[in-house]
Amino acid sequence: MVTCRACKTEVEDEDIDLLTGLCSDCRGNGKRIGRYKAHLQAHPLARHEHLAIPVTTTQAFPNYRITQIHGIVCGETIMGLSIIKTILAEEPNTTSGRATAYENEFKDAREIAISELKYEAHKMGGNCVVGSSLSYETIGEKTLMVVATGTAVTVIPIT
Repeated sequence: MVTCRACKTEVEDEDIDLLTGLCSDCRGNGKRIGRYKAHLQAHPLARHEHLAIPVTTTQAFPNYRITQIHGIVCGETIMGLSIIKTILAEEPNTTSGRATAYENEFKDAREIAISELKYEAHKMGGNCVVGSSLSYETIGEKTLMVVATGTAVTVIPIT
């Protein structure tokens, strides 16, 4: 049994999301109680070296030489958008004309996917991710999937 970080309910191990620490009910309702913090605390290296791994969309890292290619890495996250946020997001903010509720969901999902990407690169022995890209998909009307991909490499400074 595991305790959900949001509702504090005891649930079976298979009913908890290991990345967010949320039960299926809370994920389905789009609760965002410390979602990114919960994700970071879910990994043993979360507050350590893997977060310092640089990620670039280019095929090289400026002023560094790639000495080893470890392989393709992916970081994924799937998040539910709450009904309230969905309703609020359908009507843009009257002062800015922006749907900030959706923007915040996208930002959180992107941060988690990139953090996962870095974590996977670190596990493979890389110290940098090159050629990265982000993909956003909606599943149904209220679920957002973000996938970050790239190549884990080891780089050293050019002297």
